[in-house]
Amino acid sequence: MIEAAECPPTFGTRPGLVQAIMAGGRQSVFRSREGAEDDARAAARVVRARVRRGDVVIGISASGVTAFVHGALTTAAARGAGTVLVQCNARPIGAALRRAGRPIVIAPSPGPEVLAGSTRLKAGTATKLVLNTLTTASMTRLGKVYGNRMVDLQPRSAKLRARAERLVAELGDVSPARATA
Repeated sequence: MIEAAECPPTFGTRPGLVQAIMAGGRQSVFRSREGAEDDARAAARVVRARVRRGDVVIGISASGVTAFVHGALTTAAARGAGTVLVQCNARPIGAALRRAGRPIVIAPSPGPEVLAGSTRLKAGTATKLVLNTLTTASMTRLGKVYGNRMVDLQPRSAKLRARAERLVAELGDVSPARATA
């Protein structure tokens, strides 16, 4: 959710380019909907409505066995989309995912959780690092980066306006006043 929300202001993308699909829908962002991750058919419905050939769907499942994620990846592959599974263990993918197009598997190994079974800790942090890396690499390939600078940001806040002015001044080798103009 955070990656999708941050791409438009940070990289100047249209909101539909990077989308978040969460088990249980938008309501699950603020209040847990236990059991939503078990509904592979719900994932298939959302993917059929929002994903088309040539898109890439990244499924996130710390365990690698979440039904919602498997349903989303299977449906995405059937629609001609690329698929990636981010899981925090070395478990091989199941037969259904192998048949559905063999997703690229990214499997950081953060080790056991401090609180057993609470994958929002180490696995959650490792997953966030993977998503940051994928987003940064993708935006670089799309030309949203110059050197190590994000140059297509949308200056819609005081912080981003100041950053845009600094970028223009530094990269354009002009005075701050000229950059602001």
